[in-house]
Amino acid sequence: MNTFEDKKLQPNFDPAHPPPNDTSIFTLRLARQRWQLRVTGSGGPGEQNYSGTFRVDGDRITFQWEVGGLGLNVYRFRPTDDGLRLTGVSGDPDDEVVWTRNPWHEIE
Repeated sequence: MNTFEDKKLQPNFDPAHPPPNDTSIFTLRLARQRWQLRVTGSGGPGEQNYSGTFRVDGDRITFQWEVGGLGLNVYRFRPTDDGLRLTGVSGDPDDEVVWTRNPWHEIE
């Protein structure tokens, strides 16, 4: 989930042109070295979909974007009491805010 307050932390946030004051829900699916990300918002332009490949090496996960991203995003991950936490290693700074601000939770 990404709130308006989260969006204000993104490096490319422009107070002169703020994004809609909505909450975005991010649903990430990982399977067979492929990832799919669905973004839905309470006031945004509708559903957005992204995809690519991923690789796990120890405590690092690397996401390769097919379209809509800057190529590679690398994170460290660790399980915590409140979910799976990611810490940015390299990649798009705006993506880092979205992917690391809140814990990820498994859904069925």
